[in-house]
Amino acid sequence: MNKEQWSPKFPNWLLELQDGQVSRDDQDRVILPVSVCQRSDALEHLVDSVFPEILKKHQVPGFFDNRSLVTPCERDIANLNALVDARLPRTPYWSADALLRPTASQEAAIMLEDLNAIRLPDVPDHQLNLYVGMPCVLMLNKPWPWKAGTVAIIVRLTRVLMEVKGVVGATRHETMFLPRAKFTSSDIGFVFTRKQFPVRPAYAVTPKSLTGRELDAVGLYIPSDISYNDLCTVCTRVSQTKDLQILIKDRQGPEDWHRVKVF
Repeated sequence: MNKEQWSPKFPNWLLELQDGQVSRDDQDRVILPVSVCQRSDALEHLVDSVFPEILKKHQVPGFFDNRSLVTPCERDIANLNALVDARLPRTPYWSADALLRPTASQEAAIMLEDLNAIRLPDVPDHQLNLYVGMPCVLMLNKPWPWKAGTVAIIVRLTRVLMEVKGVVGATRHETMFLPRAKFTSSDIGFVFTRKQFPVRPAYAVTPKSLTGRELDAVGLYIPSDISYNDLCTVCTRVSQTKDLQILIKDRQGPEDWHRVKVF
């Protein structure tokens, strides 16, 4: 057993982090424990540390319940989710898209393929690659009992209905059935509707989505900087160094792989 993984220094560092007493360098960057930082700048290595042997284990019950990639930037969440998704067998579930009350010129100019290609933050994608055991973020509005942003695991799935299980807080171990839902958007100069399962992949989430969760494996990707509160939230989801890996992309010097700018 690696003694570093069980060292009391890491719990002490977590306490210092929560108290705002962690060490900083001359550029006011937080100095992270070397044992939790990834020297390589390859995102693939971060994915492997959180989801080992994912191709074999992605449908093993409970595999995703207590594992997550995390990043503070929404754009990077989409990229990380796509990176994981590309490693897995694809079972596509396509949406039904249509223009709503189009003008004659819109109807002539906007093809179905154009609607399918639309990607918006508050609308599910046209193609979702879904399977039993997959982690997802719910995109729900009233009157659903669970809030939008709830992290859940798919436990049953058909072409028109899915059952999901919550993994945190009041939803933990509770289940809910989700039919395909109709989303309407006018954010791109015309109105269109999309009928699709109200979910997004949740291999990667924001730090806020981890609140209240205790995890066995966390991979934090920091493109350049991160808020101090978000850093605390992520690092305190685990209790051992072996359960946390941090990748800092913005590196100008030899020591930058374990030093991070905070605000």
